Amino acid sequence: MDDDDAPLAAPAPPPGFARYFPLERPPPPPRTFELGLVLGGTVSAGAYTAGALDALVELLDAWEATDPPHRVRLPIVTGCSGGGITAGILGLYARKAHHPMPDDFAALMATAAMPDNPLFDVWVNRVDGLAFLDPSDLAGGAAASLLNCRRLDEIARDMVRYGETPNGFGRAYLPDPYRMILSVTNVEGIPYRFDVPAFTGWTGGNYAQHADYARFALPASGIAADPAGARRPDEFWVGRNPSGEGFADFGTLMQYALAGGAYPMALRPRALTRPAAHYRYRPHVLRTPAGAICEPLVPDWSSLPTTGGQVGFTGIDGGVFDNNPVLLAHRELAGMAAPLEPGPDAARRALLLIDPTLHQPRAPGRVAGGMGGIGLAALGAMEAGANYLTADLDMMADPRIFSHFQLVPVRPDRKTAGAAAAATTVLHAFGGFFCRAFRVHDFMLGRLNMRDYLRRVLILRADNPLFDGWTLAERQRRALDADGAPLPTVDGATPPAAYWLPVIPDSLGPAPGGYAGILPWPAGQLDPATLRPALGQRVAALLAIAQKDEISGLLANLWFDAAEGTISARITGDIVAAFRAALERHDLLPRAGGAG
Repeated sequence: MDDDDAPLAAPAPPPGFARYFPLERPPPPPRTFELGLVLGGTVSAGAYTAGALDALVELLDAWEATDPPHRVRLPIVTGCSGGGITAGILGLYARKAHHPMPDDFAALMATAAMPDNPLFDVWVNRVDGLAFLDPSDLAGGAAASLLNCRRLDEIARDMVRYGETPNGFGRAYLPDPYRMILSVTNVEGIPYRFDVPAFTGWTGGNYAQHADYARFALPASGIAADPAGARRPDEFWVGRNPSGEGFADFGTLMQYALAGGAYPMALRPRALTRPAAHYRYRPHVLRTPAGAICEPLVPDWSSLPTTGGQVGFTGIDGGVFDNNPVLLAHRELAGMAAPLEPGPDAARRALLLIDPTLHQPRAPGRVAGGMGGIGLAALGAMEAGANYLTADLDMMADPRIFSHFQLVPVRPDRKTAGAAAAATTVLHAFGGFFCRAFRVHDFMLGRLNMRDYLRRVLILRADNPLFDGWTLAERQRRALDADGAPLPTVDGATPPAAYWLPVIPDSLGPAPGGYAGILPWPAGQLDPATLRPALGQRVAALLAIAQKDEISGLLANLWFDAAEGTISARITGDIVAAFRAALERHDLLPRAGGAG
């Protein structure tokens, strides 16, 4: 065999590669459960995820305060789209005192500001839809997005100041540093070249990977310094006064979070930079007869433009492609090639996906219509298929598997689940921006659903070693049957395999009962016709920019000038009509007899 025909040698891994990407990670410490969070959702539906996390933090704080017989740890949080923004907010106040919101709809509606709870303040109080329609950002004659994103910039600046505020609060269940992985779509892409060694002189094909992600670590000190050498070479170490490659301020974190939630065209893309060295640590697993091998993917450095060792790119919504946040979290918990133990008697690690935009299963049907109908259906299919792998969701829905869990909106009183149970998911999840009552509803629904889920679903069999430190009295107080219903008949003779216990017990007292009496469905809270003036101004300003940029020729301009008002009114009317139809399908219009 000629040298030209010899197999290419595997690239030399960068320093520490095997340590950062082990094939299998050691098990958790005794009496410790590790829970990896995967946060999904997009635009205004982030209010649901925020409410779920509000309850989770409150419950974990209360459980830790009891000197519990077992511990729960959150070693990794991954987020895509709006879930990335929520993961970033959680990181900013991971070391600050938590001020949870009450399970009281009227009280939440009356809470105009809550700066000590940014989950509520950002997702409920501050993402006001009218601010997105303000045309002042178009005064320069250019459009970066269909919606005005200055309010998002203001929120980001406030969150940076919040993150920079010194604090001394600690949470044992969050690691030091708090680590997260944010998905982002890299518009330019990371180039890779694939050579064909059988052909001498073949230069190979250049492939761009657009599904990207960034790692962040927030030390408890809040200072961008790493005296212990714990920083990974592929992550941003975030804090005050950063200095050196790989160290970043809170503004960098917020820009990546905003980029990961920048819905294409609707919200402004973000110009991002990162050390080129991050891309030396992109693993892939080879399955060989001798076993699994983990090696680095090597970019085509000659096609990856860098400046001072930094790579610049345009970042948009991390849900455009399947960035596989579930796999990223799985690898952080179990390793590159190891499964998570699925059995209820042995599971000690699990993934919890929280995504309010997942829909209920529905029977597929033929797409009607011509080119436009097919095009819109194709775009919808692309968006739906970009979120998660079917196999991952199947594991989360399988009642036999106790290492994969999934929280989605549920309203038992309305017999709805998935996106249909949430109010902010209307109009592709943009509708919640224009009605605070929708966001309040979904925040509280997230809280209620999380409390129910931890009581009845995130449970393990009592013979799991996790519960070895539980006393009989504790077991009797928390015992459940396999469906999560209380089981009062446990005694010292009851075999542990005959009953179940919660991984995160609810120490807050009795949870609220049926949702109907405490959480009204927010029908009739929004008349889309009231948005017509602001929407009309935004549409007219965007059309003026389109005329300047896209319509050329004297006759074309004269025609457009004459018809501009009609065109603007028609587009505005169509949007309002589409909004009204979406509200009607979602049962959010006023009901007969004026009932809300």
